[in-house]
Amino acid sequence: MAIFTNNLLLFSFLLFALGIFTRQENFAGNFLNALLLGQALNLFDLLVIDLIWWRHTQRVRFTGTENQPELYADPGKHISSFLRGIVMFLLVALIDGCLLSLF
Repeated sequence: MAIFTNNLLLFSFLLFALGIFTRQENFAGNFLNALLLGQALNLFDLLVIDLIWWRHTQRVRFTGTENQPELYADPGKHISSFLRGIVMFLLVALIDGCLLSLF
């Protein structure tokens, strides 16, 4: 839960900073901008980084997991992370949509 909360705060700040440049007067526009950007980032992470690159490269391994390729090869682990990301970016969009509408 601590990792989820830290990621929520980090991405809320980052998407808020990016949202300043695309800020709109209403909540719906700010919410949709933040949601689309967050979900696009989440989808890119799943498809390109996790499923294509991370699972198939032998060069990138965390210390202590060099001899445990099953930790990286299981697509279910990456898909469950993607699903948690959907929820997180929905919350980020709600937070940023409210904050950006106030200014």
